[in-house]
Amino acid sequence: MAFYGIFFFYIIFWIAVVSPTPILNRGHEPETKTFDLTIEKVTLAPDGFTRQLSTVNGQYPGPAIEINKGDRILMKIHNKLGESTAIHAHGMLQRGTPWFDGVPWMAQCVIPDNYDFTYDFTVPDQVGTHCHAHETLQYVDGVFGPLIIHDPDDPFKSEYDEEITVMLHDYHHTNAQVLLKQFLTPESQGVEPGKKDL
Repeated sequence: MAFYGIFFFYIIFWIAVVSPTPILNRGHEPETKTFDLTIEKVTLAPDGFTRQLSTVNGQYPGPAIEINKGDRILMKIHNKLGESTAIHAHGMLQRGTPWFDGVPWMAQCVIPDNYDFTYDFTVPDQVGTHCHAHETLQYVDGVFGPLIIHDPDDPFKSEYDEEITVMLHDYHHTNAQVLLKQFLTPESQGVEPGKKDL
C-alpha cells in the first residue's frame, strides 16, 4: 500500500513541478528578456526620513520588470548586500524549473555576498505580480519590485487607456532586524512591529 502512495506522489510531483507548462498565447512570438539587477544597501529618504535600505539597482521599490506571457526571462542578480540573498518571483509556478523559485534552502541555495546568480526560466501562461527577496527580512527593508507579465491576447485591452503600476509596502523608519527583535519579545504581545515608528 505504501508503494502506491509513494508512486502516486511521484507522478503528481512530476506533473505539477517538473514537467514544463505549455504556453497558450497565440498572438505573440516569445522573446528572451535580460535584466541586470544589483542588490545593495543605499541611503535613501522615500518619505523624507533618511535611512539605509536594501535596494534593487539603488531604487526603492526596485525597477519594474515587464515581459509577456511565454517570454524567457534571464534575471542576473549581483549580490552586493553584505549578506546572502535569494529572489522569488511571486506567484510564478516554476513548472519545469523549480530550482529557480528563489526559496532559500528549499528550492535553491542562497546567493552569497559578492556573488552573481542568473535566474533563467520561461514565463508560463499566467500574469504576474512582483519579485521579492526570500531571505531573512530583506523584503521588509526594500528588496522587492513589480514583475509585470503582460498578456498579448488580453481580451480587455481596448477597455483601458493606460496601465499604472502601484506598489504598496509598509515603510518603517527602523531597520527590519530591530523590528524583528522587538516583535519577538514577550512585551510585544504579538502586536505588529513598527506601529510606533510609522
